[in-house]
Amino acid sequence: MDNESTGSGFHVGALLTDTDGNRVRAHQPHIFAHNGTYYMFGAARVGMHSDGAPGVIHVYESTDLYQWRFGGVALDTHSERVARPSMLGRNPLTNQFVLWVKGAGLGRCAVAATPRGPFVQQHPCGEEPGRDQIHDTALGAGDMQAYRDPRSDRAFLFYASSSTEQSNEWYLMVLELDAQWTGLKGTPPYRCAGWREAPAPFYSSLTGHNYLWTSGTSGWDANEATVYRRSAGEDLGMPRGGVYETGHPWWDGELPFNTGFGGWSGLALLENPCCVADAQQGPQPLDTFDSQGSHVLPLGVRDDATGAERFLYMGDRYEHFIDTVEGGRYVFLPLEVLVDGTVVLFLVERWSLHQWPSVATAGARALISNAAPSSNHARFPLLPSTLTSSLGRLPVQSTA
Repeated sequence: MDNESTGSGFHVGALLTDTDGNRVRAHQPHIFAHNGTYYMFGAARVGMHSDGAPGVIHVYESTDLYQWRFGGVALDTHSERVARPSMLGRNPLTNQFVLWVKGAGLGRCAVAATPRGPFVQQHPCGEEPGRDQIHDTALGAGDMQAYRDPRSDRAFLFYASSSTEQSNEWYLMVLELDAQWTGLKGTPPYRCAGWREAPAPFYSSLTGHNYLWTSGTSGWDANEATVYRRSAGEDLGMPRGGVYETGHPWWDGELPFNTGFGGWSGLALLENPCCVADAQQGPQPLDTFDSQGSHVLPLGVRDDATGAERFLYMGDRYEHFIDTVEGGRYVFLPLEVLVDGTVVLFLVERWSLHQWPSVATAGARALISNAAPSSNHARFPLLPSTLTSSLGRLPVQSTA
């Protein structure tokens, strides 16, 4: 059986095994780079039928992002559910590495002396991060990701929350963490997007903007991704203008799809931003290439010809694996932020960091456009047919 990563590149949708030949169990993967090594954190178990241990976060190590050595259990929460780990890096005050995970309605934090762990769980944040102290309108924390703003070293928690206990109407919240990154700063959270989950924030040094990759709320079924952008220089810790909403966070009537709040603007207002680039038929909708995103990793590389900044998109393909012992397969795809701020995700069955794809080699791409909203699918302008770059060994950026 083909492997997702072969030692020289990625094979999208194939089974991913470690250097011992065992199936990788790191669902909703999150990759952290430190001192020349990549650390991939992920849940050992996903869904009800996969064969990993419940409540456990695994860690794998690599020097090239293709070959992964099993590093063992990074965190055991001794609970039935744990998901979506996110590594903030080494805190400058405590010198501890800080890891956040989604629990059963809880935000859980753990610390360790090294990025491989073992991590020691700190006190949970409660049903809703900060709900008891500062915000009484949201009822439970769903998908979440902790994020360190590289401009300031301040840390934030992006999380999905429902407006009522019975509601399926999830929206995304932003909450600032304390200086140790292990608790709450005490300022109110604010909404940044509606009807979205699976937040994956990232920063572009090219544009100076923070971005937020999100998924729709359709369970294990893949759906269209939407990316939001925060204006350069704006404080992530507060909504635009410094005004926090009070009272019920929803208004009467249907929430506009892909709406951004608090200074976050929706970039992709296409009906579905993930499309097959077909010259005859025009863009054909896909569901984020049959995946749900979990993390976007900056690679520290810009293309020589176009100036685009390169990232690694990672996510999970749940169907048709969620009811099997696998639970899901991993999707690693090339993502770019172009000089005009456009975000592009390529679909390539086989690719590598040193043979970066272009429109000429990619079967499809997602284009997150700066253009005004349109009720019709926009035709995508062609990127250059080739991308020339002599990268040599890809540098690893330490976020310590």
